[in-house]
Amino acid sequence: MTPVARIRLLLGISVPIVLAVPAAGLLLSASATPPMIDLWWRSVIVASRNEPLTRIAHVLDEWGAGGLGFGVVPATIVGVFVLTGRVKAVPGFLIAGVVSLALVQTLKPILDRARPDDMLTISDVGSFPSGHVTNVATLFVFAALVYRKPVITVLAVGYVVLMAWSRSYLSAHWLSDTIAGALWGAALAAVVYSAAAIIVDRYEQQPPLTTNRTPSPQ
Repeated sequence: MTPVARIRLLLGISVPIVLAVPAAGLLLSASATPPMIDLWWRSVIVASRNEPLTRIAHVLDEWGAGGLGFGVVPATIVGVFVLTGRVKAVPGFLIAGVVSLALVQTLKPILDRARPDDMLTISDVGSFPSGHVTNVATLFVFAALVYRKPVITVLAVGYVVLMAWSRSYLSAHWLSDTIAGALWGAALAAVVYSAAAIIVDRYEQQPPLTTNRTPSPQ
């Protein structure tokens, strides 16, 4: 697949998802009760709780947001980009993270979907979408798009799934909140990555600037 075709495919998939997630949030927030799949998954999660899993979920809670999730994790990925010669990816990566955070924090209070009532952690207003999952999906899917290596893609997807599990395990979110966060974060990463790739490609194709100078008399 050519780079142009790849970018078109990414945009063709990701743009509709970026637009569809808020629409889905409106429907879920307007409903008096959560969907059956949310209630079923919550019952499964609650029945599976034990002390070791709770500790793991709380660790992931710390690493998905706050100073670790919004500071240490992206800074580490930026460092990896620099060390592996992917410096051109840094501006787009940082923009994707900021855009993702801003959109989530804007959408959550607008929709104001109620969270499950037995949370094992402290969270802010609004359940939809999961900010932790959206943040992790944005950062790690962007990295996977940069490297395009199967092992990195598998690790990125695995970490997003693990973060989604932790958010529902702690009853900070419904299952649908975490699915929406994963899809939205991945789609936002793909849109920003594609836009950055187009900008870089056009910049690199420009001819170098030349200065016409009149030869000095001998």
